[in-house]
Amino acid sequence: MIAIVLLWLKFIVASLGLLFFGYKASKQAYKISKITVFSETFMGMVFLAISTSMPELFSSIGAAGIAHSSNLAVGNILGTLIINLIILIMLDFQIKKPVVSYGNQHHVLSGLLCIFLLSLVTSSIILQYILQPVIKFFHVGLDSIFIFIMCLIALRLVFIFEKRNNNLELDVKDVSGGWKIWTIFFIYIFFVGSLGIWIADIADNIADITSWCNHTYFGSVFLAISSSLPEIIVSIFSVGVGSVNMAMGNILGSNLFDIIIIPISDLFYTNGIILSDVSLTHIFTAISAIVLISLFSIGIISKTKKSFLKFNWVTISMICVFIIYYFFLTLLTN
Repeated sequence: MIAIVLLWLKFIVASLGLLFFGYKASKQAYKISKITVFSETFMGMVFLAISTSMPELFSSIGAAGIAHSSNLAVGNILGTLIINLIILIMLDFQIKKPVVSYGNQHHVLSGLLCIFLLSLVTSSIILQYILQPVIKFFHVGLDSIFIFIMCLIALRLVFIFEKRNNNLELDVKDVSGGWKIWTIFFIYIFFVGSLGIWIADIADNIADITSWCNHTYFGSVFLAISSSLPEIIVSIFSVGVGSVNMAMGNILGSNLFDIIIIPISDLFYTNGIILSDVSLTHIFTAISAIVLISLFSIGIISKTKKSFLKFNWVTISMICVFIIYYFFLTLLTN
């Protein structure tokens, strides 16, 4: 009993550390983004998204490479996508207009790309389950390599879309002390990485000795919440300073970067092919994320207004999907 309590205390401390250093790194990323001439949406989708995705990156690498838990690593990533979409709904409580009314073509594009990449991940898990043995290059699955390439293409499409619609070239301004901003940024990233690896080891130990949740559930819920804390703070901060577009870009951009972490985790997972060793429950998580992103994208295109208790049908539908998802996730993993 004492051992479990101590592990949970360590997990909370590590989570708070991730929150603190992740937020600090995100603030430095915000300063770096001001050196460029790209739009707020693109800043959120690239600079802030990269920094806020660092906890997911290092915790998943730690789960795959140190804890050797494929379910913990993949559950962390897919669960984080769900948490990120919950954050978008939370923004509805902070602003007067529906959050979807602030959406634009950039957000729709990133949402569609997320759906495409999640479809690849879902198809890969199913095919890995059906087709045995799996095809691999050394210890990395060919599916992971393909997903990685598609992720890079998706990020490239976002960059091209921004460049074409804003007619901008990457222009770095002459900002005195810029090297200090970068130095502080990487110092914070170092602490985020160290804490991410540590928290993955703690999560593995908790899942091993806890009877009411396995690695899939712990990764999809608790580790995902811990990894998403910087996104929550950064998004609330962005909305607070009047930049809803940057907050939305941060969330949707983080989702794109999070998916690319799956093939990266496969590189560190030496017990086999990571997507061939995961529970089929992750398919349910991926499909739920696809449904949520689809609803949000439809809301942006249709420009729905608040109608019931200051909420629109998109928000209400997404809340219902969240409840159904966590209910069935609990049933499937226990």
